Amino acid sequence: MESNANILLEFQESILPLVKYTLIALAIFFMLLLIIYLVSIYIHHRQRRYTEWKTAYCQSLITSLLNGDKSPLDLKLSPKEKNCFRDTLLNEYPGQDASGKNAIRDIYKVLGFFKSDTQQLKSRLWWQKVTVIERLGVLEMAEAEEYVIPSLASKKSEVRFSALRMLASAGSQKLGDILPQIFADNTRWAYRFLVNNLFNTSIPVDSLKPLASSPNRDLRKAAAILLGKPANKKAIPMLHNLSGDKIKDVRREAVRSLGRVGSIEAIPVLSDRLSDVNPQVRAGVAMALGELKDSTTLYLLDRLAADPDFEVRLQAFFALRQFGQSGKKIIRKYQTKYPEIAQEFLSPNRGREYGA
Repeated sequence: MESNANILLEFQESILPLVKYTLIALAIFFMLLLIIYLVSIYIHHRQRRYTEWKTAYCQSLITSLLNGDKSPLDLKLSPKEKNCFRDTLLNEYPGQDASGKNAIRDIYKVLGFFKSDTQQLKSRLWWQKVTVIERLGVLEMAEAEEYVIPSLASKKSEVRFSALRMLASAGSQKLGDILPQIFADNTRWAYRFLVNNLFNTSIPVDSLKPLASSPNRDLRKAAAILLGKPANKKAIPMLHNLSGDKIKDVRREAVRSLGRVGSIEAIPVLSDRLSDVNPQVRAGVAMALGELKDSTTLYLLDRLAADPDFEVRLQAFFALRQFGQSGKKIIRKYQTKYPEIAQEFLSPNRGREYGA
């Protein structure tokens, strides 16, 4: 018993002080964490208030400049204030009318931001190039294209994509001359991004010839899509050739583009593809005829409405619906053969979900 008591006494003398000091150390540690947390919240709050104040200050300066109350040359800004002012200019730009946007671009150049951006485009840091290109894209700086075009050859896909997006938004006229380079320097997975960004640009038909005649199926498909601009009649001969391509995806996009062109001159070409071996191409023909909305094509849609493939019939019925009573008259012919789908498109409030 006496031995056990001695052991307990030794434990109390050696271990309990260690536990006590450990608990005190933990308490101090957590107290320091709490202090650091509170200080960080305070600093963040101060920074946010300062940023809000600085942004409001910059907005007031921009308003004065746009109203003609001040000249950009009169501004005395510190480096931090310049960054804030530049970022505020970028935020203000989208909400301006044409004259306001021109004024903001002028201010951007007068204050040296444009010159600084063009210099930073030579940076070895890819993320810095992307940031600069995005700024120039927001401001739709057409004069920046000669500085941005070299970035299309960058090894970093992020830089190439940013450059393409910026040039497309600025309506660059030089994109057509470098289309083969744009597609050749990118992997196939980037194809959709490239086409989507190029679609809204004004690329001359002749500039798309190298793509349309390329041995690469993806490039021919890209040409078929990019040629499909409203009233682009000059593209019809090239789309005619592409509509007979050996690759069904190219043929499908070619006939769809003929519909977007919106010219009755495309009707003979679409008629030639009425018996295409691939149902997706025939469905594309039906969609294109629906976009043309020319009553002389009703007999073609009648043939497609009897197609053995459901997708083709579906698109034909949707196109026929665009012709009002004339189209519904043809749809009624198929009430017995295809009762469910015919009824859907004859009903006043049904059938809209099909082909939309």
